[in-house]
Amino acid sequence: MLYSKVVTIRDKQLEENKKLEQDWAEEQKRLDLLMEIERLKDLKVQEEREQRRHAAAHQGAKKIIEQIAVRDEERKRQLALLEEERIALLKNIEIMKQND
Repeated sequence: MLYSKVVTIRDKQLEENKKLEQDWAEEQKRLDLLMEIERLKDLKVQEEREQRRHAAAHQGAKKIIEQIAVRDEERKRQLALLEEERIALLKNIEIMKQND
């Protein structure tokens, strides 16, 4: 009779230990899954940040290229004006020489 009680208690303890191990394993799986979800979220945030940085760099480069083009056009316009002034000045000098 006493042996029967001991065996019953031992079996219950073994079952309880198995249940605790299963619960612990399930909790570890749940925590692993949560950590993986957080890792993936962080990766997504980093990727989005990198895409925004890349887009901003591209936009900045485009703006600089546009500024260079505008300045180049302005420089060409200024050179053309200087050339017109030079030609006009030479014509005036020739006219003055002819009048002398």
